[in-house]
Amino acid sequence: MLKQRKRRRIIKKIMLIVILLMISLLAGVLAIQILWKKTIPANSEMTLPFLERVIGNEEAENYFYYSLLKENEQKAYREILAGLEAGRDEIYVHLSNPDQGNRVYQYVYMDHPEFFWCDGSSRTTSYTVPETYSVIMPGYTCSGEERARRKVEIDTESEIWLAQIAPELSEYEKIKQVYEKIINSVEYRVDAPENQNIYSVFVGHESVCAGYARATQYLLNRLGIFCTYVTGEVYTGEAHAWNLVKCDGEYYYVDTTWGDPVFLQEENALETIGNEITYDYLCCSDDELLKTHTLESDIPYPACTADTYDYYKRNGMYYEMADAELLERILQSSIEEKEDKVVMKFRDDAVYEEARQILFGGLLEAQAQYLGRWYGLNQIHYYYREDVRANKLTIYWKYN
Repeated sequence: MLKQRKRRRIIKKIMLIVILLMISLLAGVLAIQILWKKTIPANSEMTLPFLERVIGNEEAENYFYYSLLKENEQKAYREILAGLEAGRDEIYVHLSNPDQGNRVYQYVYMDHPEFFWCDGSSRTTSYTVPETYSVIMPGYTCSGEERARRKVEIDTESEIWLAQIAPELSEYEKIKQVYEKIINSVEYRVDAPENQNIYSVFVGHESVCAGYARATQYLLNRLGIFCTYVTGEVYTGEAHAWNLVKCDGEYYYVDTTWGDPVFLQEENALETIGNEITYDYLCCSDDELLKTHTLESDIPYPACTADTYDYYKRNGMYYEMADAELLERILQSSIEEKEDKVVMKFRDDAVYEEARQILFGGLLEAQAQYLGRWYGLNQIHYYYREDVRANKLTIYWKYN
């Protein structure tokens, strides 16, 4: 009997130890969950520091991504906008879903290129006490005095750029001048500092597509022209950024980054072009853009069907058909006028291929000989560059 009692006491002790261990482990798990959720006692009295910026109807027309949001999300947008303008490290918004908070934050970021101090990242935590809300913690590249100093630098340089654009110009001419100004003033450099914001463009004069697109958006918005930031991929599979603009009531795409070609082709040799600008992505339609670009699938961008401001159609460089006599006249005229280059853009793949067969079947070489006879040259040099995706061929004449 004594042994049995001892066994029972031992079993009871073991069971007690096991129960205590289970309670300890359970308490540990609960503690981790409490810390993760940051639960606040139900009886705590708090005044949450919400801020909200007023956005009038006229101003709202400039914010494409704001227009895509539901009413409660628009309220959160205005709260984020107020928080970013104030440089807050924690921004309180009336949203319960952290993923939703991060998405609205990205929409604010894409609508506002002036927020050069934001790096685009954010972390969101949601709470349910004393009410349902979320706290967004944005990533900043600078703050305080450094932010103020950079703003002065950006304002100074951008005002100089804007002063060069005459106010009486048409919307198209203003868009074109912004396009050209950025291309002529900025070098594309993958490792450029601050290359995701406008500081890299206006102060560093070196950037990547994000900087180019944000600077285009910033300048055109300052000129009173609708322009928003667009993201997607290009045909190589790389992420890319460009712009959607509204010109004379019609939507067009603008890709300032792709305005600067890198190479010429001389037969099979490649040569650097320099600072030449191409205009394939200045106010282009869906038909042109989507040959090389893919839009983000979850954003309902408006259709861009107009081609009124297609650069090549406006300047007599667009051809509906490939005709040998026509091509000969075009080349001879460019030589006699001593033009540096002749650009020919064709309607589609079939017309481009037909023109290509005519040109490289002997016509281009014959016109090079014509150039030599016309100017009395002993040696003849010419270059050409093919852009198959754009159905475009550019020929460069050398006169010495």
